[in-house]
Amino acid sequence: MYKEAVCVCREFSAITEMEHDYGAQEPLPLFEPYLKMDSDEEKIFIELIQEIAEEAAGSEAQVLIEPINRYETQYHTRISDCIEVLEKAGMPNTGILADFFHLSIEEANIPESIKSAKGLIKHVHLGDSNRLLPGYGHTDWEACIRALKEADFSGYMNLECAILGNPEEELKKTARYLRNIFQCVMEEDT
Repeated sequence: MYKEAVCVCREFSAITEMEHDYGAQEPLPLFEPYLKMDSDEEKIFIELIQEIAEEAAGSEAQVLIEPINRYETQYHTRISDCIEVLEKAGMPNTGILADFFHLSIEEANIPESIKSAKGLIKHVHLGDSNRLLPGYGHTDWEACIRALKEADFSGYMNLECAILGNPEEELKKTARYLRNIFQCVMEEDT
């Protein structure tokens, strides 16, 4: 499935993402939230990343690992986990998809985690800490957007969240909210 996705991405200079063992975790990881793969599992996962990234070689396509929260996957729940795996894989055309909803659960300091991935974040999912539109939870969007700028992020962002109320009105309100933040952050250098 991932190889097929990369083949499509090659044609459009697009991205595809991958996670390890995505789905509801049973039992819930209440006391061991930051599990690490054993060496055999990690070797297989890194070989898989390398094999899939090889399909993207010579194109603008990107294979991204998305850190997912502990309730939806066992491993690679934080940006630092993904950085470690990508460094071991050592492949071009790879990076991180940063999803702010997941980051709000797993990262102690979202802006610092983003900055630690300088140059590796290639795509962003915008969803607040409660999986609603940005501005409806407790994410510090200004600090996070500033951190993306400091981490040399130049990719695309998309909303991956629920909308309460009339979508036409709420999306306009969210666009104004984000535009104001982007404008403030961009003007800081001038």
